[in-house]
Amino acid sequence: MSGATVGREPEIDRVRHALGEGRPVLVEGPAGIGKTALHRAVLAGVAEDGWTVLGCA
Repeated sequence: MSGATVGREPEIDRVRHALGEGRPVLVEGPAGIGKTALHRAVLAGVAEDGWTVLGCA
């Protein structure tokens, strides 16, 4: 886990749990609170678990 997500383990776990159940996830909030870091941490974690992760920019 990167330094950008220290202390965010509960949020990461909730998102991964929801995705594992097939539920959609919306991460929202003001600029600078770490939404992108959370997103990247979740994607890295599920990729390590063997999920196929597709991305675009």
